[in-house]
Amino acid sequence: MAIKVGEFSFHGPFMHLKMIDDRPGLFAVHYYYTGQYYLLDLDHADQLRSALQEHPRQQDWERFRRGMLTFSVMYTDKQSPADREACVRQLRREYEPACGRVI
Repeated sequence: MAIKVGEFSFHGPFMHLKMIDDRPGLFAVHYYYTGQYYLLDLDHADQLRSALQEHPRQQDWERFRRGMLTFSVMYTDKQSPADREACVRQLRREYEPACGRVI
């Protein structure tokens, strides 16, 4: 399955982080409730699984979720960190997720 966030197609949703590779990319954090996925956060990392396991906004995800927490990822092995950051900033401005907002 895939989840679209803007023009991007993310792999997932995954309920367990062990399903996510430790590769560079973007991630979206959602919660699943009454048959729909609601976006909570967007970010990027050099090692997705590790970053999700240790992410500083985990408490925010728990506070804002209203259903089962899920994750989706888009692997970007050939993109630079600056390119990934630009994608995340664009998506945050467009979707205004509850966590990780652009100020």
